[in-house]
Amino acid sequence: MAKSSQQRTFYDIHCHAMNLTHPAFIAYLENLESSSASSLLKEALTLGDFLPSRSLSMTRRHIKNLLTVMENDIGNMFLLMEDDLAGRFLGDEQPPFIRDGVLRIGGGEYDRIVLTPLIMDFNTPGVKARDVYYKHPPEKPLRKQVADILDGIRTYLKKRPNGMLEIYPFLGINPVNYSLEEIRKLLHEFLGLHSISRQIFYKTYLALSQLDLATPFSGKGLFSGVKLYPPLGFDPWPEGDPDELVKVNYIYEFCEKRGIPITTHCDDQGFRTIPLEKSLEWTSPERYRAVLHHYPGLKLNFAHFGRQYLKKFGVIREMTWTHQIIDLCCDYENVYTDFSFTAVKPEFYHFLAKTLAEMVLKKRIKMERKILFGSDFMINLLDIKSYYDFFKLFDESELTSEQKKKFGSENPARFLFER
Repeated sequence: MAKSSQQRTFYDIHCHAMNLTHPAFIAYLENLESSSASSLLKEALTLGDFLPSRSLSMTRRHIKNLLTVMENDIGNMFLLMEDDLAGRFLGDEQPPFIRDGVLRIGGGEYDRIVLTPLIMDFNTPGVKARDVYYKHPPEKPLRKQVADILDGIRTYLKKRPNGMLEIYPFLGINPVNYSLEEIRKLLHEFLGLHSISRQIFYKTYLALSQLDLATPFSGKGLFSGVKLYPPLGFDPWPEGDPDELVKVNYIYEFCEKRGIPITTHCDDQGFRTIPLEKSLEWTSPERYRAVLHHYPGLKLNFAHFGRQYLKKFGVIREMTWTHQIIDLCCDYENVYTDFSFTAVKPEFYHFLAKTLAEMVLKKRIKMERKILFGSDFMINLLDIKSYYDFFKLFDESELTSEQKKKFGSENPARFLFER
């Protein structure tokens, strides 16, 4: 491998690498069964966004497609993503994005692709299924997911020593699952050697490629950020609970001091294990106003551009969160947003181009520095056929080539590797 710091790089700042053992399905189902009738009705009304003209057989194919990916081991998922962009699953009528060792997209050419798979803290201690024989709560230890991701990276490096991918995961943490001392230990163990220099990250990545799969590796020096996920029970600013507030303050202070980026889920759907109303309250961008007031230098990415699927009266599209995110991006130097999953349809790019074009010049220039390319692969397979197709929509969108370069390369590099 050549030195990555000297090469042109494209970034997928928001993707996942999880298998079927990771998600907390019982916690999800228990929450669904306990949801109120009004909550279930609200969520049912969002199905129109996913199934506007889709037959049952098409829905089944999307689910099978997702499960086909999730039944792989993590290393093969990374291989699949690279192979898809290189045209392995395409017919002759579509050109691959990777040709002759170069990714060609959006009018640019790139030698490397950086992925930041986001680990989600699915640990749900004490949650067990009702009305079943096996009532023992399932265990979803965070460290098991970490081990799976690290083994997956090593598998990719062993099978593809000259591959294009560099993989720097984000560590998922839900503070309610841990004591302050446990949070301190997790952060120092996985992010204690965090560096703003991509070159140092790359040295760790290369060192990992030299280790046998059986050799233990902690992951220290490889994790590039923190993932927060309110629908799993994370409150960004639990001001009514002093003990929890101490824990989240520790995370924010730790990350701000070291320039560690945080990505937080920000649409009104997702894998939810708490009541809908509480999830909406904690996921809202406004919930982070107090956070940013206390930690104005915090690197914070609002995922999904704040997409809201729930509609007023079942018909009126809510855009409040998107506008709140734009305001926060303009108010704070280190606040960003990605369009993972949200950009599974070309209409999003029309909205984005139009929104940017209508801004006053000063605001547009600032906002164009804050938008990040993210796919939400593999979860996006619920609404799109392939990783390739997500890239294709971006490539063919009405965004300018300069905007595509900023969103896919310049902005993510700054988010990850600049203080």
